[in-house]
Amino acid sequence: MTKTKPINLVLASSSPNREALLRRLRLPFKVRHPCVDEAQHDSECVKDTVTRLSRKKALAVKPKSNEIIIGSDQLGEFNGLQIGKPLTRKKNITQLLSFSGRSVCFYTGLFIIRLHDQEIRQGIVTSTLKFRTLTRAEVVSYVESETALDSAGGFKMEGLGISLIEKFSSDDPTAIIGLPLILTAQFLRELGA
Repeated sequence: MTKTKPINLVLASSSPNREALLRRLRLPFKVRHPCVDEAQHDSECVKDTVTRLSRKKALAVKPKSNEIIIGSDQLGEFNGLQIGKPLTRKKNITQLLSFSGRSVCFYTGLFIIRLHDQEIRQGIVTSTLKFRTLTRAEVVSYVESETALDSAGGFKMEGLGISLIEKFSSDDPTAIIGLPLILTAQFLRELGA
């Protein structure tokens, strides 16, 4: 009888939120930080960017043959434009004020590959958020209270950012935080993890 090598699960991410979410599934895993240029390509729609970056992150962590690698990426779309991480306080305030009373779509991409046979699962979960009508004072107070400069859209649903939202719609409530756990769990079952 031949021994099967144990499958090692790897999260290809620098995000503490993704790591915390994956821990909910109570599966042992390692984290490796991918180094990936996250720029959108010319004429690439937001969904295509999220799909490409999820795959690129998974493949950028020097995978080994007995591993299953999880890559994920998230971007927003507002008025036909890609919404990423604001990175500066000023841009964060401007971005959140532009969302006031409006809906924003966020796309969370997922790419999982089982290395030994190159079996792949991938998908995108869409989350739509309707922001309540926000005053400048509320937005400034939020930006000063919670650091979200490195979060798509410049807010954190898992934190105080929930107070900016009027309505939320998604097939997977964890997708907006950064990793769609319903889809992740389904794909991992299919891949034998």
